[in-house]
Amino acid sequence: MVALKLRIMELARHKIEYAVRAGLLEKPHNCSYCGCEKRLHAHHPDYRKPLDVIWLCSECHMKWHKLLRAINRDCVLNNDVVLQTVNRTIQNNGVIRGISKCWPA
Repeated sequence: MVALKLRIMELARHKIEYAVRAGLLEKPHNCSYCGCEKRLHAHHPDYRKPLDVIWLCSECHMKWHKLLRAINRDCVLNNDVVLQTVNRTIQNNGVIRGISKCWPA
């Protein structure tokens, strides 16, 4: 199971690299969250949609994963709800504060 997940992640990364090189997907110059002009990472909210990514700097990418780990650790939730809520917040340049143990309610 872990090997399959890693393979799916690897294929998604390759698809992004190809799409950017081929001009099929435009890589922005600014982080989608903080707006900085650092080197960007393609974050996949859902590996089933390999070309649907959020472009984040390394700092924001780490924050996103740290937040997601905290949510998964503290809450038993539908993963799609978590991903949609966090991604919507990132895309709107919002800030998530005061996450409770039952977030989102």
